[in-house]
Amino acid sequence: MFSEAIEILLLLPLAFVLIAYALSAWLSRFEPRRSARPGTMLFWLCKEYYWMIIYLFIATFVSPFDQMVRKKKWNFQVDEKGGPLIVILHGYLSVPTHWLPLQKKLKRRGFKNILRYSYHSLAGSIEAWSTELAKRMEPFHEHGIVFVGHSMGGVVAAWAASKMPKGSVKKIITMGSPFAGTLMADFALTFNARKLYPYTPEIEKTKKLLEELDPDIEFVCLWSRFDQLIVPPESAAPERARAVEMKGLGHTGYHFEADISRFI
Repeated sequence: MFSEAIEILLLLPLAFVLIAYALSAWLSRFEPRRSARPGTMLFWLCKEYYWMIIYLFIATFVSPFDQMVRKKKWNFQVDEKGGPLIVILHGYLSVPTHWLPLQKKLKRRGFKNILRYSYHSLAGSIEAWSTELAKRMEPFHEHGIVFVGHSMGGVVAAWAASKMPKGSVKKIITMGSPFAGTLMADFALTFNARKLYPYTPEIEKTKKLLEELDPDIEFVCLWSRFDQLIVPPESAAPERARAVEMKGLGHTGYHFEADISRFI
């Protein structure tokens, strides 16, 4: 039984990485995305496979215990001396537990007000999630809020910021968030994720919201040409933001490799 679980843990990430990169390469065949040498690209691919194993391990074995430890009721208290309120939003098919490494790194740097926010990415919509998030943030408007969002979570953060009073959100940091849509959304498991395809009403609204976003909000977007789920990759680097290119980073690698703490 245990050996079978290990085999699944190894084979599922491998299958996902190979299929995702094959589809990504085919979709972007007329616009080459990666200029690295084959050996370097193979190294990046192996790293993404390794991170996928860790990602699946956390979701399968660590997340249930993390959910048991976390309090179910909304009773988050802000430490006035603990820095800004940092709200971390996971992406599609992800869980808040994946951001435990980032939370620990931020705490080592002196940040105490860290909230790993959870929303049901398989059900609902960007409109519903962002409205709920904006409502949850109402008690913290005066404290100053920093949104950190990965993939779909970055889009939700931008929508939520547009619904909140001016000055309440100080900074938005995103990682591989398809603000202009991604062709890979066509292969998503659920309809709400397929709405991240380019030129859908949701994506067009996202573009408009970014144009109207409070200019006082510092907006930092991390993106990578090796991101297998964002096609084209520049979709994660809108003009409104300070775009930071991450060399050789796959979509899963943001959870573990990207040093988000230095941007806060």
